[in-house]
Amino acid sequence: MSRSKKRKPNRQPRSRPAPASRRRRRPAPTKALAADRKEGVPKLPFSQWPERASRRWLLLLAILVATWLVYWGTGGLDGGWLLDDYGNIVNNDGLILHGTPLTAIWWAELWHVMFSFDAGPLGRPLSLAFFALQRYWGGLDPSAFKAVNLVLHLMAVILLYGFTRALLHAWRRRLAPTLAAVRIEWVALGIAAAWALHPMNLTPILYAVQRETTFAALFTLAGLWLYVYLRERFCVTTWKVLILIAVEVLVFTALGAYAKETGVLLPLFTLVLEVFVLRFRDGPEPQQTARKLWWLYLVLLVLPAAIGLYEFLPSIISGSGFVTREFNLTERVLTEGRIVLLYIFLILIPWLPGMALHWDYFTLSEGLLNPPSTLGSFLILAALLLLAWLLRRRKPLVALGIAWFFASQVLESTIFPLELAYEHRVYLGDWGLIVAVAALTLLIIRPDHLVKPLAALRRRIFRPLPARRIMIVLAVAVVVLLGSLTAVRAWHWRDNLALARYEALHHPMSPRGTYLVARIMTNRALSGQTQFIRPAFEAAQIAARVPNAGLDPWVAMILLAAQTDRPVPDVWFDGMIRAVAERPFTVSDVNALQALVQCYTRNQCQLERANLERLFEAIHHSPRFETLGMNYANVLVTEANFIGYTTAAERARSAPLLLKAANVQRGTAQFQINVFNVALADSKFALAKKMLDRVRKLNTLGHWSLKIEDMERRLQRARTAGTTNG
Repeated sequence: MSRSKKRKPNRQPRSRPAPASRRRRRPAPTKALAADRKEGVPKLPFSQWPERASRRWLLLLAILVATWLVYWGTGGLDGGWLLDDYGNIVNNDGLILHGTPLTAIWWAELWHVMFSFDAGPLGRPLSLAFFALQRYWGGLDPSAFKAVNLVLHLMAVILLYGFTRALLHAWRRRLAPTLAAVRIEWVALGIAAAWALHPMNLTPILYAVQRETTFAALFTLAGLWLYVYLRERFCVTTWKVLILIAVEVLVFTALGAYAKETGVLLPLFTLVLEVFVLRFRDGPEPQQTARKLWWLYLVLLVLPAAIGLYEFLPSIISGSGFVTREFNLTERVLTEGRIVLLYIFLILIPWLPGMALHWDYFTLSEGLLNPPSTLGSFLILAALLLLAWLLRRRKPLVALGIAWFFASQVLESTIFPLELAYEHRVYLGDWGLIVAVAALTLLIIRPDHLVKPLAALRRRIFRPLPARRIMIVLAVAVVVLLGSLTAVRAWHWRDNLALARYEALHHPMSPRGTYLVARIMTNRALSGQTQFIRPAFEAAQIAARVPNAGLDPWVAMILLAAQTDRPVPDVWFDGMIRAVAERPFTVSDVNALQALVQCYTRNQCQLERANLERLFEAIHHSPRFETLGMNYANVLVTEANFIGYTTAAERARSAPLLLKAANVQRGTAQFQINVFNVALADSKFALAKKMLDRVRKLNTLGHWSLKIEDMERRLQRARTAGTTNG
């Protein structure tokens, strides 16, 4: 027998130790890491960072810094005043405060400022006070106003993050207890970052007057965060807890509403939270029901809504609320379906050319099939609402996001006679759609399922990344994309003329967008920049040819020609007469008419008086003129200013116009004061006393007290002088 050789086992050759120069040295631990090891605190990987509160706030600080850089670094804060900024801030003498600050007279003036301007049904006194205080302390610097708006936006980001985090943890405790808490932290930060940097949220920052939107949102977000905290902290089993929650909701609703009327949506938002996430429960078990909350919504939502509908519904149904608009109730409701769908599209797919400062280029929907997209829009919106209801149990966060967005549009995109569309109307509403997308992609879908299609790509990577880290990278990429788009858009806002040209290029059928180019060029030409004279005329002629252009472009041409020693053709007045005959007289038409009359009465424009008289006669025959309410009264006052008050003969013609305006707008004190001044000049003391009594009746909150005292002194002096002369 042959002897088999014994095989030696295969052994791996020993690796020689690398030379000292080639050995990889571990870096010396930092002081913080050494302290953590000494205390037994393990080092967290980056994906676990948000587990510690200090690192969560560090990541949030990074989001805030990035948001500031997007707006400040692109020059977005350097733009000037725009459109409504002039009427509400720059030219609003009611915001001027005099005297030494913090004195009794100063506080009385501030109280008067808060109610001096008709900015909405509730007057928006907190926003007016904010504008007045900044104007008093910092002057009229548009960059400073926009910087303050950006600070308010950053504060809103902090509140929104806190509210989102609290809500997601409440959802996890009730409906997803097996979900890792660190995942909630990352998703809350991602939602806050996407909302902070979304380009649809730009106008409340760079459009100075839209501070009202951000200011109201601050109170709403603070109220929502506190509401979720109270619901998680206390069981709604006693009336004391219910009263505490009711007071919290009521206070923040009132504060938000007095900043802007959208603040009244806070109770509706809390109801959406209850229906889809909190489920009217005090805990994860179904038997832990907080039934007393139904009383809260009966008092804070149902009753105020009924009172509001009782107040506004008659004018809406009768059509009197739409007399100053170019559309009626039916046209508005039908058109809003297409507009809301466009909002959703621009939030989910931020297409910059589709965004606009003015949305007045939208074609009205005159029927469900005129245009056909009207019916399609309502079918899609109905499908989304049905989807939200069907997903309320299986995917409650997705349902919450859809319902939240529709709740945010209840006031501004339904039956109320407002302008058709503005971007700032989705300032809080887009949070809902961001939450819905985040819930679908980051919370509900498992990380391994999300990255399976990328498995082949992962194998090509030298050191494959964990699935969770890939999700973080994708989310960061989306946030960076949103920030980049916002940076591009903020760069367009760096200069008013650059913005106007961009708007006119992408929305050539927008009357206000095309006129904005002419207005800015006209202002620059009148300030001495003669190179803008010819382009200003060309831009105004283009704007005048846009349908429903109104008086604005014609007045721009007349003012520029008159103040640069150029002839003013009669055909320009013919163009204005045709414009007022085509549609009801709007607020922008009133402002243009006032600018034209002011230029004439100050002898800055050499115009034919007969042409102005022809224009006023045409305005009196414009559609629904005598039913236009405030616009009608303002035109009457403007015509009285055109006639003059210097001689008794002039006052004999202008005083009846002022009296008619005062009778039309009995609830506006300034119209009564105008009549008082003329009556006092004509020694008509009885009429002056009547107007003074009207102003006293309007002084319900004491904001006209200083003016009333001045009127009383003047009336007394006039009576004394009349008695002495007699």
